[in-house]
Amino acid sequence: VMSESLANFSGLQVVEATYGKEQVGLLLQMWRDDYEVPRMWYMNSLLQANDPFLGYRKGVMALYALTHYTQQEDINSALRQLVIRHGSGKPPLPNTLDLYRELKAVIPDSLHTLVSDYFEKNLYWQMKTDQVEAEPINAKSWKVTLRVKAKKYIIDSTGADIPQPLNDWIEI
Repeated sequence: VMSESLANFSGLQVVEATYGKEQVGLLLQMWRDDYEVPRMWYMNSLLQANDPFLGYRKGVMALYALTHYTQQEDINSALRQLVIRHGSGKPPLPNTLDLYRELKAVIPDSLHTLVSDYFEKNLYWQMKTDQVEAEPINAKSWKVTLRVKAKKYIIDSTGADIPQPLNDWIEI
């Protein structure tokens, strides 16, 4: 997480600044596709990451997702502070707990539950569109109604789904 998630997050920002959000979307979709590959769903949280998937995929997606709820500059500020505190290259080297503390320091209290969901838990969201209706409002606008089934759950060490309350803003 500390090397690959941070490197990929920085790279994602360069892609966005250079090529735009559409290219970022394509890159994120490639990373999301890894979730579709059959694998054991139970993993440690990002705070206890010991699997390459977490560092190369889940960590960068968590960081990028946070930029949709707060300013990207807030996330970058946390990363700058991490470098200031631990950038000497000498022990003690930063770890995921240090990153987590820096993120919580710059993110509004109202979003701490979300940060906890991303970093402290092996948490997943599952969404499925059941029904779509579209009707024209005028020559340039449509009213689109989606019926979406969504669930939020933790997968425990036995592989069991533990439902969680879903009271989250979800980008469609």
